[in-house]
Amino acid sequence: MSKGRPKGAENKSTEIVKRTIANAMELSESRLMQELNSLEGTEYINAYTKLAKYIVPTLQSQSIDMDVKSENIPLWIENLTEEDTKRIEEGLKNL
Repeated sequence: MSKGRPKGAENKSTEIVKRTIANAMELSESRLMQELNSLEGTEYINAYTKLAKYIVPTLQSQSIDMDVKSENIPLWIENLTEEDTKRIEEGLKNL
């Protein structure tokens, strides 16, 4: 087994750099907010979303396979009447 930093631990210089950047961001937070608030419309949205990726974790896109086979359909769905279907459609329109 090798000696060194524990798994997942950052080296000291990385930690110092991150702390320095965080301190600089705290000091310039009010100016950043003023600059953001001076933007309008798409400029504001573009700036906001570019900054958000540094705060909010990026999600990976997901896909869902919606291959529905008749053997997987619950029995009560197969027994729906035309009237049931119309009531369901009306209910969905009212959502």
